[in-house]
Amino acid sequence: MARTNRTSRRAVFGALALAFLPASGCGRAPRPNVVLISIDTLRADRLGCSGWKEAETPVLDAVAAEGTRFSRVYAPAPLTLPSHTTMLTGLDPPAHGQRVNGMASAELGAKTLAERLSVAGWETGGFVAAFVLNRTFGLDRGFTHFDDGPPEESDLEGLFRGVAPGNERVDRALEWIGRKRDKPFFLFLHLYDVHEPHVPPPGFEKRFAARPYDGEVAFVDGQVGRVLHQIEARGLAKQTLVVVTSDHGEGLGEHGEETHGVLLYDATLHVPLLVRYPGHVPLGKVIDEVAGLVDVTPTILDLVGVKSDTSLQGRSLFGKEPSGERVLWAETLYPQRTLGWAP
Repeated sequence: MARTNRTSRRAVFGALALAFLPASGCGRAPRPNVVLISIDTLRADRLGCSGWKEAETPVLDAVAAEGTRFSRVYAPAPLTLPSHTTMLTGLDPPAHGQRVNGMASAELGAKTLAERLSVAGWETGGFVAAFVLNRTFGLDRGFTHFDDGPPEESDLEGLFRGVAPGNERVDRALEWIGRKRDKPFFLFLHLYDVHEPHVPPPGFEKRFAARPYDGEVAFVDGQVGRVLHQIEARGLAKQTLVVVTSDHGEGLGEHGEETHGVLLYDATLHVPLLVRYPGHVPLGKVIDEVAGLVDVTPTILDLVGVKSDTSLQGRSLFGKEPSGERVLWAETLYPQRTLGWAP
C-alpha cells in the first residue's frame, strides 16, 4: 500500500510540474505576433532610410534602424491584386492565377500565409483599404477576421476602386489588436493613401503642395506609427515580428508613366522591405541581395518557426542563401487585357 501511495504522489507531483511549463513547450520561447503592413504604391526610394533627403518618414526609418532593410526587392507585377497574392502565397502570378486587378478567380492555387499561420495556432486578422483586395478575390482565406473596407460602389473612386482612408483602417486594426486572446496574432494591414490621385490628406496638403506624393507617404508613416505605438504600449514589441513592404511603386513621370500598370521599370517594381524582430534579425543592417515579394511568406514562416513546403517559389531571406544568380518573375498583363494592346 505504501508503495502505491508513493507512486501516486510522484505522479501527482509530475503532473503539477508539467502544468507550470510554458504553454509553447519545454523551455521554448512563446510564438511571436506577426504584423505585415503593405503600403500600396510606395516606391523603395522615397524613404529617409533609402536616401530620399526630402522624406519625412521617421517611423519607417526607425523600423529600418531597429531591424533589417532589404534594398533590392521587386514586385512580380505593377498591380495591387497580383502582387499581394504573391506576397501572401509565396507564388508568382502564373502559379497562383491572379494576373490583373478585378479579373481573377477566388480559387487560388495555393495556401495563403493566413491559412498556414491559422493552422499553426495564430489568430488572424486582415484589414484592407481598397475593394481591389475584397474577399471576392480570395485573399480572405485563413483570416478569422477579415475587414474588407469599402464596397465597389464607393462614390469616391468608382467600380473596383472603392477606398478607405488609412486612419480609419488603423482605427479598426487597433481595436482588433486590443482584444483579449490566448494565442499570438497575425495582423495584415493594407494602406492605400499613397495611391493616385496624389492629394495629401488634411494637415499635409499645404506643407506638401509641391510634393503631394511625399505628403501621402508622410501621412502613412504616421499611421504605421500608431500601430507600432499600440504594440509597444501593450508590452508586445519584443515578441512581435514587424514586416513593412509595398505591392508596387509609382512612375511619377519616369519613362512617360505617371502612375503604374503598363511598364516594367524600377519605378514601379522596386519596393521597400523592412523587417524588425528584436533579438532575431540584425539591427540596422542593409542587405543588397536581390529578393522579391515572393519571399515574404517563406521569410515570415521561417522567422516564426512554421515549416513551409516545397510548393513555395520564394525563399526565406534569413535562411541559407542559394548559390548562383537570382532570377525573379515580373509581368504586366494590364495593357493586353484591359487596354486591348498586343501581348
